Amino acid sequence: MTGRIVPREAVHQLAVAMAATDWEAIWRFLHTTPARFVIGLTILAILSVIGYYIVRATRDSMDFSAPSANELLADFRQLRESERMSEIEFRRIKQTLGEQIRGETRDVGGER
Repeated sequence: MTGRIVPREAVHQLAVAMAATDWEAIWRFLHTTPARFVIGLTILAILSVIGYYIVRATRDSMDFSAPSANELLADFRQLRESERMSEIEFRRIKQTLGEQIRGETRDVGGER
């Protein structure tokens, strides 16, 4: 095997068909297995590129930033005030987020 995807005979058939503009021969060639394989791969490649650009455009338009510790604490404070969270749970969360807030404050202060 020479490592070619399309056999020489198929390429020769296409060249002969195109030179004579024998549309029936071209049609027969397009229904051969190697031609269908190449056409299928081409369609797959085109659809993959289109899909990639759609996903990329969609992701670029979305905001994936995580909420800050201050925003989370405000949300948990609202849960506590609406009594959907116990005081003990809120204190644990507040302690954990307090450490993160202090870390964020140090990071901002250290960058100045």
